Amino acid sequence: MYCNDAFSQSAIYDLNVHTPNGGTINLSNFKGQKISPLEFTSALLFDQWKLGAAEEEFTLMTITIKGEGKIINYLLYDEYDAVTQTSSMGRTTGY
Repeated sequence: MYCNDAFSQSAIYDLNVHTPNGGTINLSNFKGQKISPLEFTSALLFDQWKLGAAEEEFTLMTITIKGEGKIINYLLYDEYDAVTQTSSMGRTTGY
């Protein structure tokens, strides 16, 4: 996490952009357009979410399969491979 993450999240909540049921908000200072909370958050944080070429990261995924009276859960954990310089997200999503 970055040192300003808590501040950024606090500011987003202060703007009341997290509406229940994924509603839209009207921010006149955001080009006067109605946008969803997800669109607003993405616009603010998109560049900060980008990884550097060799930046270490990890992927954590839960897979739940339900059917025929059964529930099967898989938990996947993978990390950046420094030797091959392969991201975990690339490897777990099939490149």
